[in-house]
Order: sequence, then structure tokens, then C-alpha cells
Amino acid sequence: MPYNMAENGNHPLPEMEFLKRRVEYLEQTTQWHSYAMDVLASMTAIFGDSARNRDTSSILKNAHECIDRILDFQQTGYYIVDDESSFNLVYAPSQEDKTSIEAEVEVFIRNGMFSWAINQNHPVCLPSRDRQSTIILHVISTRTRIRGMFAGRLGEERVGTTESALKLLSIVLFNTAYALESAALYALMEQQQRTLKKITERQSKELVHQYSHDLLTNLPNRILFVDRLEQSIGRRASRDAHLAVILLDLDNFKRVNDSLGHKSGDLLIKQLGEDL
Repeated sequence: MPYNMAENGNHPLPEMEFLKRRVEYLEQTTQWHSYAMDVLASMTAIFGDSARNRDTSSILKNAHECIDRILDFQQTGYYIVDDESSFNLVYAPSQEDKTSIEAEVEVFIRNGMFSWAINQNHPVCLPSRDRQSTIILHVISTRTRIRGMFAGRLGEERVGTTESALKLLSIVLFNTAYALESAALYALMEQQQRTLKKITERQSKELVHQYSHDLLTNLPNRILFVDRLEQSIGRRASRDAHLAVILLDLDNFKRVNDSLGHKSGDLLIKQLGEDL
């Protein structure tokens, strides 16, 4: 510990100012570590709530709330890769953040630093355009797929802006990547379930229709006729009403089949069904 020597002896005198600053630093550091533990304890919030609110914006908003507690970024932005492998800024806390981060990232894209940062699995610290701040880029990726890129502007170093804080940033962003992948898989499963439901409903309707209709004429068949007839008889019996059933016969149909073929006979039946 630094100390001053007394003028009239060799007894060390503690530097009170140094001790005061040291205590303040330790208190601030302890407070930050407490925040860090809270972030780790609440990491599951990134994956969505009990209502399965797993859209991209919600995931990135939850991730930003975690990151905001461990690093004092002036501006932040979150890029997501689309189906054409293009990076799009889809979430920023404010329009000012969005405009500022886009301008900084555009420079990194032109000079190749953005592409280089994609292949790094740790925070990449780069000078801003005005050299007055530092831009941190960190890829948002799982072990198998790149999901996006985080960009944040960091001012002068403060408590918590340490190697431990940057490692915690990596943990949050890796969990964000897995949350995005989980949400994408969940959305795909939901889409497949909706498609399967539509196919099942359509096939069920087709089966019911085929069961109760003639395949050739698409008219109600004997099964449906008997069912409707029984219903009609039941309704009319209670009202003392009458019901008539007309039977039609197609004369010389066998001669059409024998002379012109079954295909012509089928066409004749279909035409008769349309006329009826």
C-alpha cells in the first residue's frame, strides 16, 4: 500500500485519499458484480416468456436489457442475417442509436473490418470515425450458424468495462443467438403444424364428400339420399305432411354402353346429372 514517511520518524502514514478512492472503486466493482450475477440468473428471459413470445424484436430487447446492465454503451444496434445473407439493423433502443450505429458500421463494411469481426468469437474493439470513442462489434452466433452482429459505442472506460464484462457480453450474445435459433425452429414447427392442419381438414372434407357423393357425377349418392330421406320423413311425420319420391330410369342405357363404350356411357350419365 502506498504511504508517506513521517518527518520525525519511520512510521508509515496511510494515504487517506488513496484509501477513499480504493473503497469507492471496490464498492462500485461489487455493485457491478451484483448486477452481473443478476444478469446470469435472469438469462432465461432472453428465450421468451411463458406465452412463447419469441419474436426477434422481443428477444433482442431482452438481450439489450441484460447488456445495458453490465456495460455502459452510449449507443447500441443489433443486426440480423436474412435469407439472402445480408445484415439488417432490426433493433436499436432509439432512432439516434440507429442512425449513429449504421453510420459507424457502414465504414467497417467498406474497409472489411465488419467481415473480419464476423469470424471472431470474441468482442472486437475498433476506433470510431471521430476517434473519440470505441465501437465494439461482436458476432451473434451459435456453434453452427451466424445469426447477426452486435454493435455498441463505448465512451471512456468505466467500472465494469473490464475483461470480465466483455466475457459476460459474449455469454449474453451467445445465448441470444441460441434464442433466435430456437425461435426460428419454433416458428417453423408452427408453420408445419398449420400446414398439416389445413391438409388434414381438406382431406377430411374430401373423404366426407367422397363418402356421400357419386364419384362420376358428384351428385349425392345412395347413402346421403337415404339419410336425407329419413330426416325428411321424420320432420313431415310430426306435422302430418306428405312426401313424394320420384324415381327416374334411363331407357336403353345398356345399348349406349354396348355400342359406344363405357366412356360414352359415363359422359351420358354426367350430362344427365348436370341437367338434373
